[in-house]
Amino acid sequence: MAKILVIDDAKFTRTMLKRMITEFGHESIEAENGREGLEKITSEDPDLVLTDILMPEMDGTELLSLLRETNMDVKVIVISANIQDTIRDQCMNLGVSEFFGKPPDKEKLKKAIEGILAKEEQDS
Repeated sequence: MAKILVIDDAKFTRTMLKRMITEFGHESIEAENGREGLEKITSEDPDLVLTDILMPEMDGTELLSLLRETNMDVKVIVISANIQDTIRDQCMNLGVSEFFGKPPDKEKLKKAIEGILAKEEQDS
């Protein structure tokens, strides 16, 4: 079982994603914005992060930039309503493993999560 952090300012989205993660057999924790998410990454050491882009206090691209600048080795999936190519490209250049529009397809998300976790397992 992996520990997966869900970062999104919308409670409904966090609840939906946490429900999916639990159904996939993993533990979920949550944060309301990038700043709180960064604190949870540091304190909780999640195996994977699911984050939104548009959030107050610290948005997803700021969070991704900080993670890369500080060499925090955490895998990230972006789930955002902002699916513009420029945003997607920016996220991918910051090292995101996957990018989904909202709401994500449950089976595609499960496959992405399992693939990332399996690769992590092989690499360690």
